[in-house]
Amino acid sequence: MSANATILRLPAARTTTTRRTKNDVNPPRKTSESGRKLRLVTGVTKDQDGMATDYSVRLAPGAIARIKLSEVAPGHSWIDWVYVPPDWRDLGLGGQLMRRVLEDADRHGVRLSLEARACGDTDQAALERWYQGLGFVRSGRRGTFGPILVRPVARARAA
Repeated sequence: MSANATILRLPAARTTTTRRTKNDVNPPRKTSESGRKLRLVTGVTKDQDGMATDYSVRLAPGAIARIKLSEVAPGHSWIDWVYVPPDWRDLGLGGQLMRRVLEDADRHGVRLSLEARACGDTDQAALERWYQGLGFVRSGRRGTFGPILVRPVARARAA
C-alpha cells in the first residue's frame, strides 16, 4: 500500500430482523401459467383409519386447515365444518382437503350431508356452488343458517 493511500471505512450494513409470531403467517403465493394460485396439500392427517372424523393439514405454525365430521348413523356422516385460515383461502386447499374426505366416503360407502353456511366475508351463493361442484345437491331442507346439502354414496364403476 502506498503512503498516500487512504483507508475508507464504511459503517457496517444495518440488518433488520423481523420477528415472526405464530399468528404472523404469510402463505406462499405461487401461480401457474394461467395465473391460478397453487398450493398442494401433501400431509393430510386423519384421526383414525377408514372414514375419519377429523381431516387436517398443518400449513404453517398456527395455521391449520381442517374438516370436522361426525357420524350420524352407520354409512352416513355429517360435515360439521370446513375451515381454511383466511390468509390461505383461494389457493385450492379446501377443495383438495374436501376431495380427500370424498375419496374416503366413496371408498367406505358413506353418504355425506352438511349445512351450507357462509361465515365472515364468504358469499353464500358462491359457497353453495362450491359444494355443488363437489357433488353435493340440495335436499330441500333448511338448517338454521343455510340449506342442507347431501352427497349420495358414489356407485362403484364397472370394470
